[in-house]
Amino acid sequence: MQIEAGKYYRTRAGRKVGPMRATPSTWGFNYLWRWCAVDEKPDAYGFGVWCSDGFSHKDPIIAEWAVAPDLTAITTPYGLLDDATREALKAHGGPYEFLSDACEWMDPLVPVRWFPLDIYRVKPQTPKPREWWINPKSNTAFLCRHDDDPAHYAAHGCIHVREVTD
Repeated sequence: MQIEAGKYYRTRAGRKVGPMRATPSTWGFNYLWRWCAVDEKPDAYGFGVWCSDGFSHKDPIIAEWAVAPDLTAITTPYGLLDDATREALKAHGGPYEFLSDACEWMDPLVPVRWFPLDIYRVKPQTPKPREWWINPKSNTAFLCRHDDDPAHYAAHGCIHVREVTD
């Protein structure tokens, strides 16, 4: 396996590392590769150094990171999907929808029959409305957490706001 700049890889321990960057070798190898931690600045490096073939004394790279297909964005007929996507779609368990002859997404018959010419996808979830509290006395807003006690905000004269998603 050859490491390439900009790609993500899986280590033996199952970690996702990347994007990879080639760095000049100070140990006599052709290149050393480092990964940039996703939550840090682009020029900050993480805790991994690999040779160009993926070897590391601590946690070697064993494969390129496989990106799971977005099962809510499928636009290809079921019979033309690759085997991995077909299996992932069936294994998901639904709820599913299919593209009708009128070009509208509809609920399929249960159980799903998986016709090769039909386009099936996992039904996208409706986004939850965002909620927050506004304190009119200080013109500040507080994002709600699921564990917040609404009585606390109401006792301080705050106004509850919920986003309308329809």
